[in-house]
Amino acid sequence: MLDDESPKKRTPYSHTMPLDLDVKREAVINGVEMGVLDNGIPYLTQTGLAEVCGVTRLRIKEITDEWSESFESGIFKRGKMTFIGTYLLKEGFTEPRLFIPVMKKGTEHHAYPDIVCMAIIEYYAFESKQAESETALRSYRELAKKGLKEYIYEALSYEPDDPWKHYHDRVSLLKEMSSVPEGTYIIFNEISGLMVDL
Repeated sequence: MLDDESPKKRTPYSHTMPLDLDVKREAVINGVEMGVLDNGIPYLTQTGLAEVCGVTRLRIKEITDEWSESFESGIFKRGKMTFIGTYLLKEGFTEPRLFIPVMKKGTEHHAYPDIVCMAIIEYYAFESKQAESETALRSYRELAKKGLKEYIYEALSYEPDDPWKHYHDRVSLLKEMSSVPEGTYIIFNEISGLMVDL
């Protein structure tokens, strides 16, 4: 066990519903499969994650299966699960699976979010004694300069939606209205500062 409080005690996942997310944008860049989900979460596919770590897909699947077993039992075995588990729990990741299931053309695909990818890349770059760790170290250095999220966004030419778009549109609409007489009290203009604070 990593600490006194197991993930199962922190959040009850026995009744969680699967997320209904679609892929907003996906591509293969420099041989790495990556994408962005509807909610803006950047991800690598299992194949893409294996590629940047310099390992086979089987190694990523083994880590994924081991995480699920460790999460279920609350016991993280020594070695890679101790490192990856500690990394993810410190970052607030307490999901029972390392991936987000995404349906594409009737088939479930696994989207590994950026936080999970960085934990696994860092493990292979610095903790693993395998010969492949040189690829992971190179990937880690490249991603650490920018962050995986920004790297994927830039590679896919993805620009996240502005959460303030509707507010700005409304303010612009009111400013452009020529039919409002000078000095007229407009409630939206009066509460705009309050809305920003909220």
